[in-house]
Amino acid sequence: MSTIQPTIKRKPIEELFVHKQLLYEPSYKTLLNIDRTDLHVDGPFCPKCKGILVYKNETQPLTGLVCTVCSFEFSNEKDIQGLREAAHRAYEAKQRQALKVISLDLPPGAVKAENENEDYWVEARIGQKDGSLQGMILMGRKIKDQSKKDYVQIILDPKEEQMRFDKGNKNPMELLAKIEVEFQKSKVKQENK
Repeated sequence: MSTIQPTIKRKPIEELFVHKQLLYEPSYKTLLNIDRTDLHVDGPFCPKCKGILVYKNETQPLTGLVCTVCSFEFSNEKDIQGLREAAHRAYEAKQRQALKVISLDLPPGAVKAENENEDYWVEARIGQKDGSLQGMILMGRKIKDQSKKDYVQIILDPKEEQMRFDKGNKNPMELLAKIEVEFQKSKVKQENK
């Protein structure tokens, strides 16, 4: 009985990365017969000449690595496979940093309330940013062509127990005399003199 060998297609990422002072080369490998793509990391390579690193002493791999091109030496605490796996995990973590964080622990969707009178409008929102609960209060005087400098934006961060103002908007203290926010463990107060 013969088995079908998978056909592999390698797609280089065309960059090297440094992890714990050594170089590694990431690529994507696709197993064509099952249409599966995985991140693959080769290395470690010499940080000086990009040559392949091998064990100084094959019988005792943790005594160090040496470059096959320039004789650069590196003292290691893990074998080559362990170094490569640690670099692989670090590279994947770096790639995930660009992803938006949401929390499934928080209520789905944003809560929004708004009100107005003849001269002013106010809008309050509760949602999430980077997976944490966040409150936002927007308010201003009603004018026809409103820009960011015409209204106030107050940001409430319950996790850090902080109140912040968006500096791109109008300063809240130009519109209000006093702002007081009470969190679980602290109270934040801002008032004009």
